[in-house]
Order: sequence, then C-alpha cells, then structure tokens
Amino acid sequence: MAYFKSILLVALLTYYQGAVIKAQDFEDISPLPTVFESRTLPTDEDGNFLTRYMASVGNGHVATTVYTDTVYMNGLYNGERGESHRARIPSGNFIRMNPPAEQSTNQTFALDVAKGVFFERVNFDGARFEQRTFAHRFYTKVIVTQIHVITGTEFVTFPLTNPRGDASADLTTPETGDFGTQLGATYMCAEIVQREDVRYQETVPKACTISSAVPPIVTFPPTSSITQTFITAYGFDLESIEADFNAVAALIVNGQHDEIYESHVQAWTDLWTDGAIEVKGNDQLAKVVYGSLYYILSSLPVTTETNSPNEQFYGLSPGGLAYGSLLMDYQGHSFWDTETWMYPSILYLYPDAAREILSYRLQTTRASRDLYGNQAATFTPGPRTRPICCPETRDLQVHITSDISFAIRQYIAMTRDLEWLKETKEDHRLLHGYTYGVIIASQGPAPPSHLPPPTTNHPPLATRPPTALHTSYTRRSRYITITALITPTPTQSLATLRALPPPIFYAKMQNALRHRRHWTMRRTPAKSSAASLPATSRQVVVMRGKGLSSRRICTATCHPFCDKSIKPRLNASLASIPPGFSHTYTALSAAASHEPEDTDSCLFPPSIPPPTHPCSHRPGERHRHPSPPTSTLRVWTEAKPPTLGAINFITGMGGFLQSIFSGYGGLRVFPERITITKPRVLPETSGLKLTGIKYLGNIIDAEISPTNITVTLRQSSSGFPLTISSNDGRPVDLVGSITYSTQVGELELEIISKTPTNCELPYDKIGTPKRQRPQKDNSNVVLNRNKRQSQNTVILKCTTPGLVALTFDDGPSYNGNTESVLQALQEKGVKATFFVTGYGWDSSNLTADPRKQELLRRIHRDGHQIASHTFSHESFTANPRSREDIVNDITQLATAVRNIIGIELTLLRPPNGHYNSTVVELIQEQFGYDVINWNLSTEDWSHQDNIEASFQAYLNILGSSSTTTDSFIALHHDPVPRSGELARMAIDYVRSKGFRFVTVDNSDVQKRNKRQSQDSEILNCTTPGLFALTFDDGPSYNGNTESVLEALQEKGVKATFFVTGYGHDGTNLTTDPRKQELLRRIHREGHQIASHTFSHESFTENPRSREDIVNDIALLATTVRDIIGINITLLRPPYGDYNSTVVELIQEQFGYDVIIWNLDCNDWLHREDIETSFQAYLDTMGNATISTDSFISLHHDPVPRGGELARMSIDYVRSKGFRLVTVDECIGKA
Repeated sequence: MAYFKSILLVALLTYYQGAVIKAQDFEDISPLPTVFESRTLPTDEDGNFLTRYMASVGNGHVATTVYTDTVYMNGLYNGERGESHRARIPSGNFIRMNPPAEQSTNQTFALDVAKGVFFERVNFDGARFEQRTFAHRFYTKVIVTQIHVITGTEFVTFPLTNPRGDASADLTTPETGDFGTQLGATYMCAEIVQREDVRYQETVPKACTISSAVPPIVTFPPTSSITQTFITAYGFDLESIEADFNAVAALIVNGQHDEIYESHVQAWTDLWTDGAIEVKGNDQLAKVVYGSLYYILSSLPVTTETNSPNEQFYGLSPGGLAYGSLLMDYQGHSFWDTETWMYPSILYLYPDAAREILSYRLQTTRASRDLYGNQAATFTPGPRTRPICCPETRDLQVHITSDISFAIRQYIAMTRDLEWLKETKEDHRLLHGYTYGVIIASQGPAPPSHLPPPTTNHPPLATRPPTALHTSYTRRSRYITITALITPTPTQSLATLRALPPPIFYAKMQNALRHRRHWTMRRTPAKSSAASLPATSRQVVVMRGKGLSSRRICTATCHPFCDKSIKPRLNASLASIPPGFSHTYTALSAAASHEPEDTDSCLFPPSIPPPTHPCSHRPGERHRHPSPPTSTLRVWTEAKPPTLGAINFITGMGGFLQSIFSGYGGLRVFPERITITKPRVLPETSGLKLTGIKYLGNIIDAEISPTNITVTLRQSSSGFPLTISSNDGRPVDLVGSITYSTQVGELELEIISKTPTNCELPYDKIGTPKRQRPQKDNSNVVLNRNKRQSQNTVILKCTTPGLVALTFDDGPSYNGNTESVLQALQEKGVKATFFVTGYGWDSSNLTADPRKQELLRRIHRDGHQIASHTFSHESFTANPRSREDIVNDITQLATAVRNIIGIELTLLRPPNGHYNSTVVELIQEQFGYDVINWNLSTEDWSHQDNIEASFQAYLNILGSSSTTTDSFIALHHDPVPRSGELARMAIDYVRSKGFRFVTVDNSDVQKRNKRQSQDSEILNCTTPGLFALTFDDGPSYNGNTESVLEALQEKGVKATFFVTGYGHDGTNLTTDPRKQELLRRIHREGHQIASHTFSHESFTENPRSREDIVNDIALLATTVRDIIGINITLLRPPYGDYNSTVVELIQEQFGYDVIIWNLDCNDWLHREDIETSFQAYLDTMGNATISTDSFISLHHDPVPRGGELARMSIDYVRSKGFRLVTVDECIGKA
C-alpha cells in the first residue's frame, strides 16, 4: 500500500493545555542510568492522573502509552487527507492489578529502557507483585502484560481490570468472535471509517486484534512464584498476526512465561550492545540520553530477525508511535523532523533502521511526483492536501525534499549500500537513483513528460525554513538555497557509483541554483551578509552545520558564530524572536566554532534573563521549543508547561542526541570520510562513550575523557579497511585501539577507507563557482566499479609493488612486427596492453583495412588488453586543438573498436605522451577513461632495430629496483623492427628481478563490490615469494584455536581460517556462543575468514545433489554473516575433495575462489607429533626460492599443539625469505 503519507504534511502544531506536574512528589529513586523509577504516577496539582506524561512501550509495529486504553499501529490512519490521523485501536493490554490501597506497600513504577519493559511493583497481603508491560521485539505483532507473583504463607486473591474504553471513533462496527485457543482468545476486526486518499488506497485498511482472556479475579497459592501472561496481537488482518499470537500462546500453555520475557529482554540487550551513548559521572544526564534513544528506537521497526515479517514502515512522527490522535501530536504523520532531527543519530548507530526510514520515503515517491507532475519526487505539503490548519506551512516549507535527499547522501556515505534502491517496485527510475530531485526553484508545475528547463535566472519561491515562528517569508532564504544546492548530489553520486550517466537535468538545475545563490548573496558570506539575515534565518541555516554537514559550513551558511563581531546582535535577536530548537542549533554551531562555554550554556542554559544569554527565550510564548524531560519517565514535551504541544517529543530528543554526537563528540560525515573534531566530555561528567558507530561495515567505539579520546575498531570490514589520521595528517591503519590527547591544539581525527569511491564529491563550500573549485587529492583512490571510472590524475606506474605492465603503442601494424610481438608474448606466457590507433605507421586506416582489423581481433583473442591511443595519433598540446576535435578523435577510435571486436575501451594514452590538466579533465569528464603514461620508456621508436640500445632502459631503471617498493609501466611500440626480440629480452630480465607481469587493468588493483572468482581451483600464490598460512576445521574452544591465535599474534602474522559449522568438538556454530566468540576473535584480530562448508562433508566421496551442496555452503555463509557481518569470498572443499563440476557450481552460485594447497603438514594425522608435521616444510621448501615459488600451506587449528607448530613454521618460512600473507593477498585479491 502506497499511502499518501509524505504529502499529507499538515503542520499540526497543536498545543495541549496540560497541568504542571507535582515534581516534588515525582522523583526518580533508581540509581541505574537505564531505569526510571518513582513511587508515584504523574499527577497535576489537583491530584489528577496525567496519562500523557506516562511512559510508552513500542516496537515500531505497535505502541501504547502505559495505563491508557489506546494502541496505535504503524501505518493505520483514519481520515481524508488533512484530517488523516492515527486510528485508535482499543487496547487489550490496559490491565491493572487492583489490590486494596490500604493494604498495599512499597508500590513503585519503573521504565527499564535496558529491557524495554514498564514495571509496576507492589507488596500486598504478604506477597510481592510485579506487572510487566512490553511490546515484544521478536513476536512484534504482540504486546505482552505479565503479572509475576511471589506469595507468602497465604493464598492471595485480587481483582484484575481490562478497560478497553469507548468504541473507537476511527473504526467501523467490529466483527468479533472466538479465536479458538486454549487461552480462551477472542478476535476483533474493523475497517477504518475514512481512507486517506482513494487514489493510493484501493482497499479500505482494517485493524484486527486477537486477545487472550483476562479473568476478573486471580488467586495465587501460598509459597509460590507464578507468572501469568496476557497477550494481544495487532495487525491489518488476522492472517498476519496469527503466527505471532499462536507462537506466544503456545509458550503460555507450556508454562514458558520466562521464555517470553527473556527473549524480549535479550533483543533489547543486543540492541544496546549494537549501539549506544554512554555518559559517565552524571547519572541524571545519562538517564536523559538513554531515554531519548529508547523512545526513538521504540518507534522504529525491528531490523533483526523476527517471528513474522515486518509491515512496511511509515516513518517517524514527532510524537512517536504511541501518539497521534486527531488534532494532536502531528496526527502521527512523518514530517521533515525525521530526516532533520531523529535520523542522524540513528544512522550513526543503527544504519539498518536508517534504511527503513528512507525506504518509507521511497514508498511515497509515486504520490510525491503526482502532486506536481514531476519526474523527480517533490516532497511538499502542497495545496492539494486540503489541510485543516497552517496553510503557510503547507505551502512554504518545501525544504523537506532537500532534507530527504541529504539523508540519502549520508546513508550512502556511511554504508555504500547501493542495493536498497533496487528493492522498491514503485518506479523503474529508482533503480537508477534518479528519483530524488529538486523543483524548489522552478516557476511552477512541469508536465509529466519533462522537467522544467534549467536557466540561470530561476526566480526563487517564497519559502520558510524549518522553524515554527516566523514574522515573514522570504524569497532569499539561505537555508532553502543551500539545501536546494545539496539536493541533486545523491543522484549524481548514485549514478556514478553504478556506472550510469546521471540525468543532465540535475547538473543543470544545480548550476542554475548556484547562479541564483550568487544573485541572492552578493556580499561575502561573513560579517556583512550574516548581519543582514533575520534572526530566524540566522538560526535555521545552522541545520546544515550539524553532524550531517558540508565542511566549513559556516562559510556557506553565514552562521553568526563564524563572525565574532555580530555575536552580541545574535544574542539579542534570540531573546526577541525565539526560533525552534535554538538551543541545539546554537550549541552545534558553538561546538563547530570551538566555543565550549557557548556549547554548554546552549544545551544546559543557566537562569540568565534575556538578552544576555544566547539561548534564552520569552517565557509563556507558544513556539516550537522542545522542553527536556521534567518527569521521572523522561517524557519530553514540545514546549514548556503550561503549553505542552506534542508529547513524547522525539524530535527534540533527536536534536539533543545530535548535540552530543556532533557537538561534543565532534562527529561529521562526508562522502568519503568521517571526522571527529575537538571532542570533549559534557559538562559535569567524567566521560562520554559513543559505542557502535557503523562506518562502511566497520564498527567503531569512541571513548572520550577529559584528557584524551580512544578510538577502537570493534569489528572490521574486509571490504573497507580503515585508516585514521590526526592533525599531523599521517594515516595509520585503524586496528585495535588508538588513543589521542585532546589537550594539544584543536584535535581533528579523520577516518577514511582504503578503498574509497571515485565519485565526484559535492562542494565543500556550497555555492563556490565551479571554476574556483579546489582540486581534490585522490591519489590514493582505488576503483570499485564494474565499469571503470577515471582516476583524477595521470597514472605512471602500478599501484602494487612488484608488478610490471608491458604496453605497446601505435599498432596494430601488418608489417610483421605486431605479429612478432604477439608471438613473443604467447611464447613467454605474458599478457600485455596495446594502445591502438586508427591511422598507423603503415598509413592504413583501421575502419577500412581488413588486415588491420584482423590483427586487432587477434590481439583480443590472445587475451591482451586493448586501449585507446586516439584515432589520429595527433598531439593534444603541440598544436592547439578544440575540445570538440579531441572528443571526436577519441570517439572515432572507440566506435571503431566497438564495431570490430565489441568491447568498450576504459584506458587512454595521450599521443606522444603530451597532455595537460585541461585535456585530462576533458577525457575523464567525457569518457571516464583512466589516462595512462609510463615510468619506463625503451625509446624503441628512436633506436628502431638497435634493440640493445632500447634494452638499456631496463638495465638503467630496473637495476637497483626492488619488488617490495617499485612497480613499472613500460612503453614499447609494436610496429618498430625487431620488437618481438626486444619483448623477449625485456620479459626475461624483468622476471629475473622477481617482478610479475600484468595488464594495465590488473596493475591498478581493481576492487569490485562483488568479488569475482578465479576460473579454476587455486593451489599457490600468484606472486613468487609469498606464503599463505591457512587453518581448517575450526574454530574449536578446546584451547587449540586459541593457542594458534596467540602464536600468530606473537609473530605478527595474519592467516586465513577456513571455518566450518560443525567442528571437531561436536559443537554447532549457530547455537554455541563459545564457538561464536572464537569466530569474532579471529575476525577482530585481522585474520581472513573463509568457508569450509557448514557440514564438512565431502563433495565427491558420496554423491551429493547440487541443492545439498548449495544449501551447505549458503548455511555457513549466512551464519558467518549473522555473527560478524562479513561476506565470505573463498572456499576450501572439505578434505580437498572436488571435481570440475563442483568447482563450476561454487563459482556459478557464489562467485567464490576455490582454494586448495601445495604444502600439507598432515597435522590432522600426526596430532601431537608436531616434529613429523613440520618435516613437510623441510621436504617441500628445502629447494624453494622466492623468485620462482609460492605456497599455500594447510594446517588444522583444532589439533593439539597447533600453536607450537605455527611458530616453528613461521620462523622457517621467514628464514627462507618468504613473506606471509592472507590468501586474498596471496592471489592478488587484496
């Protein structure tokens, strides 16, 4: 169902006239930072129970405020368009114990966010009662109420009530009946009264519940510990909730009440282990932090395994999932608050949940495009929604499109996950990343068939930034202009990451907006322009200065704190015009400007009257200003009492968490790096720990003390290894823990992957004219696309030491010389790269001469790489040539090659080696080619048949070179005389020096997102002098795997472990936590993990079906992924048994490289007799040399004395001069 949520953005800034809590009676008595406990419930001054200050429990599918008769369900709304609000479902979980008050003692109420459970505890009649209410995180359709009783010496009896309240005004008369279980369950199903929009909802949504019976009186026998469980399942139909209800009901019938409770608690424990913010030395502040995370997480869908499939997520509302009735709490809809305030912290810690937020937006793109008839989605309230209030917000707060687009960009930057766009069926454009555009600057709706033509004079719309108090609307909103400039960048990045051409519209529109920005900001964006901004604009532009921002955003957004001279005026303006979230805005900006006093005072303002305090406001004004929690249950309100606005205001919580992450933690996200800038602890605390930051599959912890910061790589990603550098700019591998002092200078840490993309990055300073844009340094860029993208510089040598790429220019020529080169290469078993031309030395034309074409086909058939040397072979720079002439020249050759042999070229060498930066930029911009030159030239074109003189270049340049530090791209010309003889001499000499020949493509060490398999099984390394140490059949917790790991750590060696599901010790990897922890340790210590199948059953000894083999391999792959989050790329057949059919199946189904060995120590046979096992090394390697030999050795880590054998082996291998590597490095995959 593609509900019309995102365009029903009605700005329902409703204000609830609530009473003031009696704070003196409502205090937290728990010392634990994750438990909020009180002896009383929140009441007003007259003693009336304030349900809206109560805690809520939820799991992203359903949520309820405790002790209310209402449950809300994700995606269930009633009311047409502007009146659409969450549909109330009568609660089956409003169950209360009602012991006589005069006989009750020690009654407490607690929300335990570590467990995700609300508790009520009371002593009565000699017994201790505990009532638990929780929305289960595995059986997600079910809300559970449990009553656990420990009785004394007497029977205990008391009544239970389950008031469901009045019939829901949002549902039609329900159909009810018996559900037919041993629990005496009943069901209810009812349709909503009014669909939101009939265009997008073909059927009328229903709400269905199944509830277990609640007896009016319960009796417990003496001296017993008993739990009673009552459940209600909620869903859109009975079929979708039966599985969860029946599963929990079966546990109840079997008396497994603890299993119901403990599985839920374990799920929350795993969630907090996955990611959290820990504040040390201030329990009250820690409670606020935990509470903020809890309330946001309980409104998000569960992304780990659940008993039944999740429903489509429908976004975060400012009041969370537990609120959203008509004219209250934003009616439960998702606004810009999601991406602006809640999303960033979720992205840092829980990227899977962030993905769900974005997936919701994708589900609404059809409606978002239809609203204005645009190809690109425009998320805006829009006049067609016919809201019942706030038309100025409806019409003018159009920045939501940019907010969503920016969120997409940051998701890609943090994860490089390109698969999520493929999951939607809404529109084919999503597959290409074209959906998100910006029409903010257009003059009006565009016809469906095209987008508005970009110009340089788009008149800006009257717009308003995301604050709730505005005295006027502007056509020159800095916030809107900046976010509009940001909007197209994810589309461009997605297209280039997928090797697809981005729609030209976006680039043109961005340029048009850039011109518009210069039109609206004629002065330098510093003192003069900042002073000219209205106070609200000065504040809202800081939103692009928060954690998800562009570098030095102050320059782009004119934030006043960037200029000290206008700071007094800012303070006065804030006092007189209070914009929403000014505390968070200003705190983040102050942190970015390294003004700690302002950061502290903005987040934790003292009682300083306006206008002297930079974050003060006028008491009693009704504006969107989040009030931190005053209740023990850490429930936020949108505004200060008595004007409360939205309750459980997770928007404010999200802003508060951003202040911690990006203000104090200093975390910033950029397209190809993250930074931590001047981190420090919060005031009146002793430490701050950001646990579980997810970056490119890596998991990072950052622990900040008053004097230092320790960055720990908790889990590494084999696809994206990281480096970290501080102010000195020297990167080191991020392995284990690294500590930096925060006391020296303004510390800035930069964390970057060794395998970055080569995407065109967005401007660091938004609005910088293109011609003035500084050149980025991508000298370390490694490619990772199936279609090659160009380097940003000219390539002169291979990126990996020990490689030589042999290249030949100016052919093919049918004078016999090209043939002689091909014969020499075939004889020596070398693949080379031929930079071909259209017009050759023999004056022939490639498009017309069949002899030349046949030579090109032979080069291709022989397996050599073909690249461009242009068609004409005319210099790019000796005589000035137009851009059009150069482009036509390159295109003509590319077309000719495509027509003759059907391939696309990816490399180009400039004719005569002549180029300049303009030419290189043109080639890369128009064709995406890598521009290749050389660092070893034979000058054979000059020496002609004097090949001895040509060969001298090898002696001069390679004479003192080393395979550990040097690499070369060598230049020959195949049409010159005796070129085949010269090639033979060169190949023999290069090999004698220990170098390995590759094509230019292979020399550039391409890394693909999907690993590609070898064509056959692998028995040794591809480069002489390498030795891969491998261990089979583990991990085993009998102590032997640990001894191997200790030996490897002691010797500083990384090995490859081919693991199994069932091990020597008879354990199962999917169920045994000890085995799982060993696997995590292997991974943490930097070793490579590969497959030995789950069952360790031979592929060939007893015939196995294809399906059986595939399932066996897939089971291990899934298990490893679940435990340590990596994808396996290598496999070793159990017992080394395989045939060509098995190898073909493995490579076809999984793309794995199949690894065998050429050195077997037979330790599985010799067991503790490690001397006999070691003899294999002496026998096999006795006459080996590093210039000709390489090895993959086979050990078994579960066998006795494996660590001792490893030490002996490592010492001997090193004594022979070999270098120890993982299998990936051994076969050239790392």
